[in-house]
Amino acid sequence: MKTGIVVYSDDSETVWNAFRFGNFCLKEGDDVTVFLMAKGVECESLDTEKFVVTE
Repeated sequence: MKTGIVVYSDDSETVWNAFRFGNFCLKEGDDVTVFLMAKGVECESLDTEKFVVTE
């Protein structure tokens, strides 16, 4: 299956969950494409103690 994920937020929890979903899909053998739009392009700077997005 092909999965597309659009990240349009700079909320750490939301972005972390989007990438977690993408990783789950990859482990299931799916093709995953992530589109970073607007505030979503800041995803590498959104790490918090609870939600480490860059992992």
